[in-house]
Amino acid sequence: MKSFGKKSTLIPTILYMLIGAVLLIFPSISATVFCWGLGGVLIVYGLLHLYRFWQAKQQKLAVEGELAVCLLLCLLGLLCISAPRLVLSLLPFLLGGLLLAMGLIRIPAVWEAFSLKMPGRWLFVLKVAVPLALGIVLLINPFGLVTGLISFFGLCLMINGILELLCLWKSR
Repeated sequence: MKSFGKKSTLIPTILYMLIGAVLLIFPSISATVFCWGLGGVLIVYGLLHLYRFWQAKQQKLAVEGELAVCLLLCLLGLLCISAPRLVLSLLPFLLGGLLLAMGLIRIPAVWEAFSLKMPGRWLFVLKVAVPLALGIVLLINPFGLVTGLISFFGLCLMINGILELLCLWKSR
């Protein structure tokens, strides 16, 4: 837990809270902008794979999968940009999976907090339990309105940021 108390964790925590606030206040605009941003990132990442494919080809290395990854990422990026409503219809499942993953990857931090008998260990449990529970709810019973989901995800990010701050404070 030595690296947990460093200032490097404060910046992502503040970003969680800011992004959460924007998603909560402007859900419909955020949804479209999210799709466009995701599409742009996927296209850039796909083009990086194309560059890696080209470099490996120059060095006569076998990279059969790089071109397929490039095409897949670029096609997904174009889909996000051109058909944001389709992407948004899948969003409850994607966000539920993301929240579930966020909770699961934090389980070792809970074990460590309990093994070190840190004060406020229950905050670490909440930091895992809240995203896990919300992720499961989204996967089992996705909401009908995407804007409501975006607001809900923004609220989850804000709660996550607050819990991160409390854990930082308690771990000092």
